[in-house]
Amino acid sequence: MAAASVDFAAATLGVAPEALRIIAVEAVNWPDAGLGCPQPDMIYAAVITPGYRIVLETADGQVIVHTDSRSDGEKIICPEE
Repeated sequence: MAAASVDFAAATLGVAPEALRIIAVEAVNWPDAGLGCPQPDMIYAAVITPGYRIVLETADGQVIVHTDSRSDGEKIICPEE
C-alpha cells in the first residue's frame, strides 16, 4: 500500500518517486467513503471504510495520503492535515 501511495503522490505532485520517503503507515477505519478527507460538493456512502493514512516526506515538507484498503483503490492527498 505504501509503494502504491508513493507512486500516486509522485504522479500527483509531479516529482520522481525517489523524491518521497515513507515516514509512517497507519491502518485506519475511515468514518465514510470520503476517506477522512471529504471533497466539496461530494456525497459519500456512510459506511466504515478500512484503509491507511500514509505520511510521506518531500523536500518541501510532508504529504499525507489517505487510502482505502485496496492497493489499486482510492487515494487522496489530504491537505486538511
